[in-house]
Amino acid sequence: MGIPIKFLVAGGTAFLGAVALVPLLGRVAAAYGVIARPSKDRLHDTPTPYLGGLAIVITACAAAPFLHDWKPEATVVVLAAAAVGVLGLVDDVRTVKPLRRVAVEAIAATVAAAVGARVSITGGALDWVITVVWIVAVVNAYNLLDNMDGAAGVVASTTAIALTVAAGLEGQILVGGLAAVLAGASLGFLVYNWHPARIFMGDAGSLFLGFLLAVIALELRFPVPTHATSAVAVLLLTGPALFDTTLVVISRWRAGTPVY
Repeated sequence: MGIPIKFLVAGGTAFLGAVALVPLLGRVAAAYGVIARPSKDRLHDTPTPYLGGLAIVITACAAAPFLHDWKPEATVVVLAAAAVGVLGLVDDVRTVKPLRRVAVEAIAATVAAAVGARVSITGGALDWVITVVWIVAVVNAYNLLDNMDGAAGVVASTTAIALTVAAGLEGQILVGGLAAVLAGASLGFLVYNWHPARIFMGDAGSLFLGFLLAVIALELRFPVPTHATSAVAVLLLTGPALFDTTLVVISRWRAGTPVY
């Protein structure tokens, strides 16, 4: 079985898992009142349940350990992502203070960096700082994207597909497989999130996706002579989410609204 087929199987399995789980979680969200109400910062007109992204978390965590060439370091990364997803789930049910959220995200990012998912620019401690800031920024970028029908799902699935292709071209089977799982799960969620959305991703899914996509981007290895070129490639792969976040931060600052 060739590498592309492995990726298709991983992505297809995750897609089917998400398609099956999202309606169930939507009913759970409705039953317990985990609902997004229409407001000035959300572009929808009717109350819509959260927790659709929890299907992505469950599907990815269940499928990932069966990927080819699985390693202990990957287990640590997925567990760190799951911890961030649990944080998001708590925030979906009851609000978590922004500083506490960032603190948990930073701890999870540090754990990922400790097992090798970090930038290599200075060769020193500054790389760790850059890595943690980078991961936390991408995590919250995806969180901010989940305010419009299809936005988070489209950007996440497109980015994950790009990461899958890039990893496949470089022979990074595990990295590509994990990206394929995220792509499939995101597309499965998108079936129900396309306009008019029947469910939203919620913080559980958006934080989990942002974390893993940021880490996968860091794990990519490009055949280029400088670290700067690799850094530019990684930035391009996560550019849409980061660009959206930049616009949100600027607009809230200009409006005198707290950034969080």
